[in-house]
Amino acid sequence: MSLTLCFYSCGNKNIEKRIKSFDEFIFSQSALHENYSLKFTKSDTLFLEERFPEPSKQFYAFVSDSIRRKLNFILDTLNIARFDTAYLQENLQDGVSYKFYLRNDSFTKTVGVYGYEVPKELYSFSLLLDSFAKTVIRYPIVREIDFGDLSGINPPPAPPPPKMEH
Repeated sequence: MSLTLCFYSCGNKNIEKRIKSFDEFIFSQSALHENYSLKFTKSDTLFLEERFPEPSKQFYAFVSDSIRRKLNFILDTLNIARFDTAYLQENLQDGVSYKFYLRNDSFTKTVGVYGYEVPKELYSFSLLLDSFAKTVIRYPIVREIDFGDLSGINPPPAPPPPKMEH
């Protein structure tokens, strides 16, 4: 929850001192009634794809400088490099899965999560990003956006129907 407060209320002077820019940050989430990705880049444009409910839809939104600086601050403070690449909760069905992907000039890291057995900081950050995804003003876009490897986010294809023997 402290990350949420920071996202909305951290002073810009403190943020400026700690920014480590990223080239690309993607957050993807899949739950029972949603499947989407957010893609932040170096520009002021955020890309969003909703894959459920079908059909898939792509959008863009504008990210203010203050939100972008706060995101940089959170990513710097979070230090995503220190986390494992996967957190999987055993014996869970129909749980939430999400993935963080961060890339800059010298670093690439992916952290996948399925379930709720995850470090508190990552869980809080996922809630913050989910809330942001639901409230950002979106504009439709008709071009394909690369959201990277969505394995673990997109459900596998349905199996073929069983063969009926007469």
